Amino acid sequence: GLFLLFPKVPIIHLLLNSIGCLHCSITVTDQQESWIQAHMETGNYGTDSELIREALREKQLRMIEVDALRAKLIAAELSVEQHGWIRESPQEMLDGFKEKARQDGKL
Repeated sequence: GLFLLFPKVPIIHLLLNSIGCLHCSITVTDQQESWIQAHMETGNYGTDSELIREALREKQLRMIEVDALRAKLIAAELSVEQHGWIRESPQEMLDGFKEKARQDGKL
């Protein structure tokens, strides 16, 4: 097996079975155990493994969203570095758009 350390989950022991499914034994805090039990009691999950897999999928999706947001922020920072901050007021920007539209015969 493979041993990994996680915050608040002291040890996860992972063992791959003969058909390629990963079986694991995890140690959770009392609070996490209560949370798992409360969700199991709703009847929405057949097993605690089902619940844990769903929680992991949700975490993976959140990480993808955070990575996408991080990429957008980095792109915005690079754009500011290349083009500088906008120093016009909203009214000045609107006046500029209107003037450009007049020059282009659109206003």
